[in-house]
Amino acid sequence: MVPGWLLQDALPEGILQLLAVEASEGDLLRAVKAAFQFAVRRHPNAAARSTELVAHGGDQPHSPHGSRQTVPPGHAIGFDFFQRRSKDLLYSRPLATSLGYTSMDENIGALKNTGFEIDLKGTLIHTRDFMWRMGVNLTHYKNVVTDLPLKDMPVTGVTRLKEGRSVYDFYLREWAGVDPDNGDPLWYKNVKDEQGNITGRTTTNDYAQADYYYVDKSSLPKVYGGFNTAFSYKGCELSAIFAYSIGGYIVDRDVTMLWSNGSNPGRAWSTEILKRWTPENRYTDVPALKTVSNNWNSNSTRNLFNNSYLRMKNITLSYSFPQPLIKKISLNSLQLFVQADNLLTFSKNQGLDPEQGITGLTYYRYPAMRSISGGLNVSF
Repeated sequence: MVPGWLLQDALPEGILQLLAVEASEGDLLRAVKAAFQFAVRRHPNAAARSTELVAHGGDQPHSPHGSRQTVPPGHAIGFDFFQRRSKDLLYSRPLATSLGYTSMDENIGALKNTGFEIDLKGTLIHTRDFMWRMGVNLTHYKNVVTDLPLKDMPVTGVTRLKEGRSVYDFYLREWAGVDPDNGDPLWYKNVKDEQGNITGRTTTNDYAQADYYYVDKSSLPKVYGGFNTAFSYKGCELSAIFAYSIGGYIVDRDVTMLWSNGSNPGRAWSTEILKRWTPENRYTDVPALKTVSNNWNSNSTRNLFNNSYLRMKNITLSYSFPQPLIKKISLNSLQLFVQADNLLTFSKNQGLDPEQGITGLTYYRYPAMRSISGGLNVSF
């Protein structure tokens, strides 16, 4: 049951027309969720008297009496705040190999997710022949590990769980550049005193000797969401849907396949190899070519990239034939359209499809397909 309250009589006249407040609490896989939602509807002006718009992703606000409320058209603003604590999470605990098993699945560990969502939609212009609609949403959230079975958790891929940090924080060897004297790749490693305390750090050309670090980068975006817009004029409509993500990072394993140092004959190279170290080009970020592997294309901050992007998911141009015309041929509607999916993508990472999994690691994943199509929609 979700309790709700509608506030209408106490609202300033001419500014707000509806304020709905909701609170919910529930359990999901032993996780407790507390959420507070409210929807604010601006008072519509004379031009905004078209199709009704509502908050909560198109759903009407809840009535305290269990029924739906119908309100006049206007602009909708939705806001959701959530905090979810999850415990008894499934984890494969490492075991001594002498037991005959490498790990055992147990319900241990806990984390907390906190964030908010904002949803805005409305009709910006509405006249007899022309209409402009627009909507935008964004989500921000973060998570923190609050309990683990071990103090020093093992490295898993490009992450390592630690209390007080996010599940999606990267834990990598840190790239230090190229040695200008011989062209070797360099990574950072810790310097320790006789008691094992870290006193500083230095560089090494041996990848196995390099230390792992939390690099203060996460695969979790700062903000992500989408927006849409539509223009219609006398039966013609142009609409577009966009998706975006800002602030997340990704370890690109695809590009490293083009970073061979010359030890694998016949392998393709990226154009970066033109900037490789040579006696005449000593200060560069690309190591020298050698006949033996130097691990320079192994996972490190060298192939950790900002994965912010903006993508046009769909754009559609359509024309709906006038009702008086199609009634003559016994049709209810007739629409001609042409559309394109994934037509444009704006990202700094060449060759990488930015829409990847939240793990922050990609390896030979097929990109989203770009397509252009058209057709005729007929209803009788």
